[in-house]
Amino acid sequence: MTTQGSQSGDHDKTKRIGDQVRFLTEHQRKFYDSIIGYLRDDLGYGGLISPSNWHVTDGPMLDALERYTYTAGDVIDKHGYFGGKHEGDGASYSVREGHTFESLAAVNSPEQLPLQFIQIDGYPHTISEIGWTNPNNYRSDATFLSSAYGSLQGVDGFFFFAVGSNFVSDTHIGKFAVCSPVTANTFPATALQFRRMDIKESEDVVYQILELEDLYAMKGSGASAAEALDELRKMDIPEGNKVTGAINKLDPLSFYAGRVMRTFGKEPEKSTQLDLTKYIDRQKSTIRSITGELFWDYGTGIATVDTPRSQGATGFLSKAGRIKLTDVEIESGNEFSSIMVISLDDLPLKTSKKILIQVMTQEQPYGFRVEDNKITNLGSAPYGVKKIDARVSLKFSGNNKPTVLALDENGYATSKEVMFSSDGTEKPLIIKLDDESAYHIVKW
Repeated sequence: MTTQGSQSGDHDKTKRIGDQVRFLTEHQRKFYDSIIGYLRDDLGYGGLISPSNWHVTDGPMLDALERYTYTAGDVIDKHGYFGGKHEGDGASYSVREGHTFESLAAVNSPEQLPLQFIQIDGYPHTISEIGWTNPNNYRSDATFLSSAYGSLQGVDGFFFFAVGSNFVSDTHIGKFAVCSPVTANTFPATALQFRRMDIKESEDVVYQILELEDLYAMKGSGASAAEALDELRKMDIPEGNKVTGAINKLDPLSFYAGRVMRTFGKEPEKSTQLDLTKYIDRQKSTIRSITGELFWDYGTGIATVDTPRSQGATGFLSKAGRIKLTDVEIESGNEFSSIMVISLDDLPLKTSKKILIQVMTQEQPYGFRVEDNKITNLGSAPYGVKKIDARVSLKFSGNNKPTVLALDENGYATSKEVMFSSDGTEKPLIIKLDDESAYHIVKW
């Protein structure tokens, strides 16, 4: 029931496979209808129901039908993880001495992320398991990218997996680690940004209409392919305009430019896709959202967010030098880090009276040891975090004298003196962040 399998025989074989796919699809859809009816009508359940969250063997051929069966419920859900190469006995679910691994940064790997959502029109979408798995030295961009590109696409909920699995009897790290600094300690700013909808939700950059009969005939829903953008260029369409017609290829970077939507109907030829050639530049390895608020240089490994209430950058920031955003400038000497500046009083940053600066670098359990990419000692609690080397400059409107307060890892005020200069009005307020404080509060 794959693209290759369905085309490996004559027409009759393809027809038989299509009939089998139809049977399984209709059977699964009817099951969801039946069990949802039982939960609601017989048991009186009044909440939202998500039928499943699985994935198929051949996405371009079968995923649309899998998601179609979920339309029996209320919410469309999926799972997804990101990590580098990790090998050894039980490596798919555990971290052990003797395992080998190679770190991989999500900011360099947009096509490998679980942040590509083909949404079904009219349904909320969630990802009820998401995580940047261990072992990996580059994980502090996880909540930053999830908030930014989930917001852009209009995703309705993220559930990082799994709280409680960080340590096994407090002896070593687990494969799926939420209760660790790079994840849990980056929630405050990114969760506020996501829930407050600081980042604009995009219009549809792709709107695909699929006919069920075509899917049952094993025609598939269209593959993700980099050359899809080249095909748009060949059409010589006016810049920024939409193309109308059946869609059989989708650039996998489209999701980082805007929202990708799908529905089921009888007129695939009325599908539309926006010309994204000025937003996606594969030669320069850059993607700009059509909203203008998100920019991603996946060649260098840097992503930025620039909205009125929250601005920041993540990735290999030391390579970038000074990062200039609308109201914020960031300089970091850390190889890999995530820095977010966000208003805490719902006002734009330039007029806000209370701002959080959140920083995260890289983490490692105490005693963790690696030789030639092989884990020789898993270490144990507590985690150590690489010291912060960063400056943040802010521009404000107003003339009150600012104060800068360093907080500890639990968000409590410390007595540490934070070095800063200017007042943020005549000249930018330049803050040398405390090297051990993940959070700073700026007030005036």
